Amino acid sequence: MVVEIYIEKNLGRNWIEKGNIFFTGGLFHENTLLTDGQAYDCLLKVTTFDDCKTLLKKLNGFFSFIIKTQNRVFVAVDRVRSIPLFYSTKENILFVSNDAEAVRKITNNVEFNSIAVQEFTARMVCGSDTLFSDVKQVQPGDCIEFELNNTNGINITAFKYFVFTHSEKYDKQDRPQLEVQMLSVFSECIDRLVDYAKGRQLILPLSAGYDSRLIALMLYKKGIKNVLCFSYGMKENFEAKISKQVADILGFKWEFIEYTDDLWREWCHTDEYLKYLRIASGWSSLPHIQDWPAVWELKKRRKLDNNAVFIPGHVGDSLAGSDVPFDSISNCKPNMSRFFYNLFIHYYNNLQDLPKEILSNKINNKWQVFKNRVSKALEITSISSAVEYADAYERWNWQEPDPKFIINSVRVYEFWGYDWYLPFVDKDFMEYWKDVPLCLRVGKKMYNEAVDKFFFELTGIRPPHHTEIVASRSVVKSIKTRMKYTWLHSMYLKCLFLLKKSSFEKSDTNCMHGRYDKETIDRYSHYRGGMNFLEVVQFLKNISNVMKLEL
Repeated sequence: MVVEIYIEKNLGRNWIEKGNIFFTGGLFHENTLLTDGQAYDCLLKVTTFDDCKTLLKKLNGFFSFIIKTQNRVFVAVDRVRSIPLFYSTKENILFVSNDAEAVRKITNNVEFNSIAVQEFTARMVCGSDTLFSDVKQVQPGDCIEFELNNTNGINITAFKYFVFTHSEKYDKQDRPQLEVQMLSVFSECIDRLVDYAKGRQLILPLSAGYDSRLIALMLYKKGIKNVLCFSYGMKENFEAKISKQVADILGFKWEFIEYTDDLWREWCHTDEYLKYLRIASGWSSLPHIQDWPAVWELKKRRKLDNNAVFIPGHVGDSLAGSDVPFDSISNCKPNMSRFFYNLFIHYYNNLQDLPKEILSNKINNKWQVFKNRVSKALEITSISSAVEYADAYERWNWQEPDPKFIINSVRVYEFWGYDWYLPFVDKDFMEYWKDVPLCLRVGKKMYNEAVDKFFFELTGIRPPHHTEIVASRSVVKSIKTRMKYTWLHSMYLKCLFLLKKSSFEKSDTNCMHGRYDKETIDRYSHYRGGMNFLEVVQFLKNISNVMKLEL
């Protein structure tokens, strides 16, 4: 029985290795930020799987750890898998690493998992799988016990210590109390951020939305001055305009990075781009590149302190209710069939046949394969109420797309050598939203109105909005979502391709066709799925080059 633990030091994070304990991140225990020594002492007390479970339920913050004992190995990630871990148990060898490519190399796995590759068109691989069969990942909110037995091999036991589920503890009449509680809990979350940063420069990607705005408002209220806000995209885009207005009102410094098709082509033909793909994918997530060049440009402008901490507003909207399906409060009867259909439309509308040069083996009956994998991953056998319907939908979001694509985008900051902190996925804030009734969460109505009210109370100024454009974008987005996976979408893409000098998504300020090679556009622009599909195709075509890179 062989156990190998390998920590790749060139991925951008500092890991502490002491004896048989390996850990990284910022661990809060009972609202106290632990020093490295205190964190080590805390992990040292873990000698059984029950010890590990008990500790994880008490921890807050963002972390991953590996603990090796005489005949067991305990591996865990935080509630949102913000710092991924990967493993393989091939031929009675347990290999655990923070680097999926290191695991792939040790297993000599060079063939794609066909189902995983097909699934990857939705920007991530479901469950513990990755693009390669022998490379596995630790799921969000999971801890795993590997029991080493010379007779029976390696026994694997996974325990999910965190699941986002509803309680419906309150009702609609409790809204005033819940709004006050929301701001109070989030204020404590920002206190923990400030404690973690310890005076370091805070970098806020400030959009026109509510999440980054709420972070800015709380920092303003607490008198935190060392803050730099930034926005990016096409010149004069509405996101940047609103972002600057908010930063100016609150007195924060602000920077803008312009994106053009030509710049995207230049950026995506650099060695840095390929290296970022190598670091960010974990062979399970489509690398998020939207703000990758913006951080690069800020670094070149020398606007960032070397020890700066990025504080994006990731997944605040998910907590507030953007992922709660309207069906859950309608008169429609929720059931498994409705759940799978809506999930398929929203996340798997790109499950079309991939080009043969990428995936030669066609996956038959993809719809049934998808249903089986989702059912297994979520451990769901029936849905008979609105709460169960919403739970299933949000459990999927918090186990798959939110951690593996949205939250995984923090790899951008690590790649350029910077730290990060995610205020919205603080444990207490997540627990708060579990109790907010669906009727107050759907459409983010309570959250948006509470943030607007907070803005006016702090500044005496009506919060800036661009509702006309946002509303029209939401209608267009809804129509596009429904027409995807149909022949109409193929025609739509072909028409766009004829407009040689136009971006694929003219209303999207940040995503441009210029990021793709001309060959990619020429050959695959007619495929249904649009931007996501082309992004996936380009990444899969680059894998052979990515594998050759040394960190």
